[in-house]
Amino acid sequence: MDDRTTQPSFPKGGVSPMPSAVPKLVTAKELSAKIPYSAVHVWRLEQKGEFPRRIHLGCNRVAWLEAEILEWLARKLAEREAAALTREAA
Repeated sequence: MDDRTTQPSFPKGGVSPMPSAVPKLVTAKELSAKIPYSAVHVWRLEQKGEFPRRIHLGCNRVAWLEAEILEWLARKLAEREAAALTREAA
């Protein structure tokens, strides 16, 4: 029997490509450590479209995509820098 037909083929190094394709999630606890907002305030911002939407993983479990949280933070920093430049120009 030929082993090549029963073995999965992985790139050099023998590591499956799947883990890199799975997006990093941020739990509610991790989010509260990064963003100093209450859970209710985060929910309100989500409802208004001003914060990344949560992903429902189960009955009582939610998470956010880390990439979207980092993008949101980058926009907040850009807004701060733009406001500082506007104040300096005035």
